[in-house]
Amino acid sequence: ADGRPKDENGNPIVYTANSSIARQGVTVAADTNILPFGTSLLIDGHEYIVQDRGGAIKGNRIDVYFASHEEARQFGVQYKEVLVKGAL
Repeated sequence: ADGRPKDENGNPIVYTANSSIARQGVTVAADTNILPFGTSLLIDGHEYIVQDRGGAIKGNRIDVYFASHEEARQFGVQYKEVLVKGAL
């Protein structure tokens, strides 16, 4: 992600499809035909918010945002129960 603007700590700022700033532990991508932007999801007792979508994210899949590629790789592909809390 070269060329992205930087925050006050020098970290790249990543904007989501709904113009939010992506935040690890908060942002997930989903098929917005199923889970619209702003939908709150509960996964393993942790609350996430649908703020992004992706070309490969179709149907009943989500993509959890991580600040680094290495962290995302360590997390890997997981199958979890996801509870929809509703729209914010």
